[in-house]
Amino acid sequence: MESSSRSSISWRSTRRLLKRLNEGLGAGLAWDAFDNLHEHDAAWAIYGLFKTDRSRWRYTPKRRYYSARQVYRFVKPGFLRAEISGAARDPNDVFATWHEPTRHLLLSAYVSPDRRDFTIVGMSTVEADTELRIAVEGIEAGVLEKKIAYYRTSRNEDCRRIGEASVSGSEIRFVVPENSIFTVTTLE
Repeated sequence: MESSSRSSISWRSTRRLLKRLNEGLGAGLAWDAFDNLHEHDAAWAIYGLFKTDRSRWRYTPKRRYYSARQVYRFVKPGFLRAEISGAARDPNDVFATWHEPTRHLLLSAYVSPDRRDFTIVGMSTVEADTELRIAVEGIEAGVLEKKIAYYRTSRNEDCRRIGEASVSGSEIRFVVPENSIFTVTTLE
C-alpha cells in the first residue's frame, strides 16, 4: 500500500484489529465512521472512514474504509474464530521461525456457527507476489464446492473483488500481492 499517512492509518488500524481478534477479542468497532465536528471544542476530526466535502456535505470513502471493509463486511456477527497453523516445523531446525512461510503474513480465520461458510482475512508485508495455499479442515462437506470469492485492498485496489480463489481438494490457492490486505470467503 502507499506510504502516505492516510494509507498507514488504514494499514495500522486493520493490523491492530486483526491482532486483537487473534488474541481473543470478541468483536471490533470502527468508532469515528465519518469525519466530524466536535461541538465541545469546535475541532474537526479527520480520523473517520469517510472524507467530508464540507462545501457540498458529501461523503466519500477513504482508504481506511476499504481496509476495514475487508474485515467488517465478511466476518459476520456470530462467526467463530478458527485456528490457523503453519506447516509442521522441523524440531531440529534452529532457524524454524525464519523459515516459516507465513512469517510475513497476519492471518485471521472465521467460520459460521453451522460451519457452512468461512472467511479468511490477511495482511501481507511480503515484498513480492506470493501464492498462498491454505488447507481448510473442519467445515461442512460441500463448502469448498461453493465459489470462494477473493477480495483485495492494495496500492491500486480498494476492497476489489479479484475473482475466485482456486480450490484443489481441501486446499485454497490464490496470489497475494506485496503489501496488501486480502479476504477469501464463501460469502458474496
